[in-house]
Formats: sequence, structure tokens, C-alpha cells
Amino acid sequence: MKTKFLKLTLIVMFITASSCSCRKWIDDHINSKKYSPNCKTGDCVELNSKVSLFVKPTGEALSNVSVEVLFHNRSNWVVALSAPHRVASGKTDKNGEYKFKAKIDITDFKDYSLFVRIPEQKDYLIVNSTVNAGSISKIFNSYNEDALKNINFEFYKKTNLSININRTQMDDCKYFTVYYSFENSPAHSIYQKTGDQSAIDVIKQIDVPVDLYVKIWWQKNIGDERYIYRDSIVCKPNIINEFNIYY
Repeated sequence: MKTKFLKLTLIVMFITASSCSCRKWIDDHINSKKYSPNCKTGDCVELNSKVSLFVKPTGEALSNVSVEVLFHNRSNWVVALSAPHRVASGKTDKNGEYKFKAKIDITDFKDYSLFVRIPEQKDYLIVNSTVNAGSISKIFNSYNEDALKNINFEFYKKTNLSININRTQMDDCKYFTVYYSFENSPAHSIYQKTGDQSAIDVIKQIDVPVDLYVKIWWQKNIGDERYIYRDSIVCKPNIINEFNIYY
């Protein structure tokens, strides 16, 4: 038993160490690979772009944030992680802007995607961007001059909301689900339960924007009938924000 435990411990330690080493290697590799366009007649264009980071609705600028512009091979994600090509990198200025010029070969979009990437901002929410492994990216799968000219990362100051889901009714509900959204964000699923709806109370913690209406709706199915209920809440910072659902 002790031998098995020791082997398991060593395996976990090896995986953890390998993961950390791999992450560091990836970061180092990203910083060391410089993009070199293979230009032929008419294939190359010059990007003249501005990346802007700001908070809605106040317009507050996020300064001194690192920005990387990278080409990733999208046909193989392992290759994409191990061999990206850095087009440009820098930090946002006091106005929350990073401006760069770079020549790119537009035929590279056949196999590569252009990532404009920043670190995840722990005190803020963001929508309409790809969030993965501690970074936030805008991804361009084809050359679009207008879209690449002004690249905006729009943030919201965040706070916590506790959704208290209470089963209090005695109906024959067989399906129940809860969603939320705000401004132009897509609908996010909070909770879903199919089948037996016996009295189980659930608390869900979510991050939501400060001082904006958060729309919450829930649906319950009873037989062939579907019932949808809607409500909203404005949440404040540094307090306990709660929303109760009784179904």
C-alpha cells in the first residue's frame, strides 16, 4: 500500500513539475519566435493597428498591460502552442492604447490565425473574447483591414452575485434551468436539472458587472408546458449581492 502511494505521489509530482516547466517553456518560446513574412508580389500588407483596453461604461483606460500579437498554426493545437510567431509586443500607454505597425503575409491566414493577446485581468469581466489559461485573446482567422485597425478589449468592473435556487413548489416539474446575461454578453447557463426535482436548495456564485442590470431568467417544464420567468438585479461592489429563485 505504501509502495503504491509513493508511486502515485511521484507521478503527481512529475506531472505537476512537467506542467510548470512546459508552461514556462511555452512562454519563453513565444517571446523568442519572431515572425518573418515570406512576401511575394501582392501577398504582403502592412498592419497599422491600435489595441485599446478600457472599462465600460466609464471609459477608464487600462494602462501598462502587456499585449502580444501572434500567428498560431490552427491546424494542430500542439503546434500552435509550441511554435507561435510573434508579430509585435508591447504595453498599453496611459490612454490604454498599444499601437503597432507590422508587415504580414496575408497568405499565412490559410493555415494560421492571428491572436491579439493580453493577460487576464483579475478585477474585471470581459465578453466577446476568448479566455484561456490566464490570457484573453481576439482571434482573426482571415485578413480584415477594418477589424484589425482598431481592436478593442472592453472590460467591466466585477463583483460577486449569489444565486439562491430554492425548490418550494409541489408541481411535477421535470426540467429546470437558469441563465443570466448583461448588456451584449451571450447567455450563460448557471444551473440545469433534469428529472426528479425533489427539494434540493442550490447556491451558485457568479461574477457579474458592477452597477449594470444583470438579466436572470429561469425555465421550468411541467408535462408539455414550458414556463419562463424573467427578472434583473443591479449589483454593487464590496457587499453581499443575492438573488432568490423559488420554483
